[in-house]
Amino acid sequence: GAQVSFIGPGSQLRRETGADGRFEFRGLKAGDYTVSARRPGFSRATVDPVNVAESRAAEPLELVLKPGATISGVVRDRAGAGASGWYLSARAASQGGEAVFGPGSIRSDEPTGPDGVFYLEGLITGETYELQVMGQAGLGPRKAGVVAPAEGVELVVTGTGQIRGRVVDAD
Repeated sequence: GAQVSFIGPGSQLRRETGADGRFEFRGLKAGDYTVSARRPGFSRATVDPVNVAESRAAEPLELVLKPGATISGVVRDRAGAGASGWYLSARAASQGGEAVFGPGSIRSDEPTGPDGVFYLEGLITGETYELQVMGQAGLGPRKAGVVAPAEGVELVVTGTGQIRGRVVDAD
């Protein structure tokens, strides 16, 4: 009953596992893939990279789902009101790297509503995370050092800005 997905050269697929936890993706192009599994109430498990070769059968993968934790809170605008339309992403500090929205990160499934509330699930209890806000205007604020589980985390976004200018030829 877990959901398994993979991302790779030109494709992204999701499947439900069988009652015994087994899954299979067939007809894949050769290359490196990221395979992840999730189930409500559990942390997510990821194997990256998984190399698929044309001429040999792949070794079976085992992804282990452990009891999970959540981080929840609210995204607010500068006036203190809930900010809608924002997604959140969490990346474990142990993963390193700069891209919080990337492979291995945990993203909110839905954007924040009018109240600005967000909910990230599938995190590892005791792990420290960096959070990143993203919306139609691009990347918003980051917050580092959030230990799962956590409630009441607040992030403040600014309004959208603009760039104006003029292009002229050299003459």
